[in-house]
Amino acid sequence: MGKTKLKDGDRKLSADGKRQIYEVYDEWEHADIDRDEQKAGLKRRAKRWRDMELEEIRIKKMEELAIKKVEKVKELATRDPNELEKAWLRCDYVLSHIMDKNAYDFMETARINDPELYKKLYRIFMSRHMMENIGLYIDYFDKGGISPIIVTYGDVIKTYRKIKGIKSTITIKHKNEEELEL
Repeated sequence: MGKTKLKDGDRKLSADGKRQIYEVYDEWEHADIDRDEQKAGLKRRAKRWRDMELEEIRIKKMEELAIKKVEKVKELATRDPNELEKAWLRCDYVLSHIMDKNAYDFMETARINDPELYKKLYRIFMSRHMMENIGLYIDYFDKGGISPIIVTYGDVIKTYRKIKGIKSTITIKHKNEEELEL
């Protein structure tokens, strides 16, 4: 049986049975590097391999999570909403047509961050008359009807401040004087 000569980077089993990477040590090539520096280089290389393997595992997990998320979204999209959800969607549709974009975005942010505030704003901007005739509004907008922007961003902010009890103030300060509020 002939012995196979190991090349630089080949793996072999050590005496204790663990796998090791075989490195060829040429005294002339590495005359200025001592043994400790070589070991440090091997450790850095092993760390890079571990980092690459961990990165592959992380990427696989992220792909699995993305696939699960897409499946969940598809499931929610194919599911029929119940009556309460349908009513909210109808009202939301009308709100999106009677508010300007910034005002509607503010309402969406309020829905996520502060549901109680959203409910109060919603009750103010969706009047009883609109709720009673919501079907007419939806038919009108579905047929391409355009409404003038009834609710502006300024109206929503003004109402928000009124609900929160925030009063606007103007503060003036001159050099070497105290602040003056108007």
